[in-house]
Amino acid sequence: VVRIILSPGTVSHKGSGWRADVQGLRAIAVLAVIIFHAGLPLPGGFTGVDIFFVISGYVITEMLIREWNAHGRIRLGRFYVRRFKRLVPALALVVSITVLVSMVLFPPLGDENRVLATGIGAMTISANIVIEFLAGNYFAVDAQSNPLLHTWSLSVEEQFYLVFPLLVIAGLIWGRARKSGQSLVVLLVFVVTAGSLALTLAAAYLSLPVGETLLGFYSTISRAWEFGAGALIALSASRLARLRQGVLHTATWSGLILIVAGFFVISEQSVFPGLLTLLPVVGTSLLIIGGLSTKSSSFSRLLSSRPMETIGDWSYSLYLWHWPSIVFASLLWPSS
Repeated sequence: VVRIILSPGTVSHKGSGWRADVQGLRAIAVLAVIIFHAGLPLPGGFTGVDIFFVISGYVITEMLIREWNAHGRIRLGRFYVRRFKRLVPALALVVSITVLVSMVLFPPLGDENRVLATGIGAMTISANIVIEFLAGNYFAVDAQSNPLLHTWSLSVEEQFYLVFPLLVIAGLIWGRARKSGQSLVVLLVFVVTAGSLALTLAAAYLSLPVGETLLGFYSTISRAWEFGAGALIALSASRLARLRQGVLHTATWSGLILIVAGFFVISEQSVFPGLLTLLPVVGTSLLIIGGLSTKSSSFSRLLSSRPMETIGDWSYSLYLWHWPSIVFASLLWPSS
């Protein structure tokens, strides 16, 4: 049980393609979310989830392309089994314990049923859809009292894991048939990313008939462009790494400024996802690009430090356990 609780759920094997600075970015993301949920003064801390989405797009695409280049194929079955082993045991443990504790702390036939429904959604990769129908607004009181509220982002990420590899494989096979290399994959990912961003902005600032369910806060369609941003970096990494060191260092510091700005400029009152979502997404993208430099900047070295790397290794488990702990603590000690 201890091994499951502390296992680094989404960590890449420390081998080819592994980057300590990306683990440090995971640390920043999870700490920001925890600080926000703890009620401390970091109004945009919830954008740590968007940082995670960009990182996932980068890491998963890099992994798929590396396997294609090494073997000329991508073993989907092996990919999905690895995702299952890394994510599901720890998630199942958290969901089970949270539902059991909720049966004791929550009144029957009320919040208890809501937690159970969310738990079922979490285990069937549909928590984002369940929570949208149960509570809607992420910042509403009903949503904030749900100890499994945070699993919406895990469902979005797992939906990405299901669909995105198929898009990459289709582009690679098509590109091989046309002898165009990976250019068709880049084109496909760019089209999907641009389309998702366009729909997200349209839904945020125009009155569209589709409503919140299809293009709202919890929507995979509205978040796909964030994964796509990371994926495009992975697909272009070899070219980006050849940029001048000064350019890459500028990207690092610019990315840091954008992420920090997002933590303080974005709040519960912001239109989100929307234009302001560009702050964490572009910021994370620039930090990943800057980390391709052969000569690390001082901030990249900080991200790669052992403490940051360790927090990054534990980020999945920290994310899973922090929100139920906060909700249950507020129930047990409401005046504290």
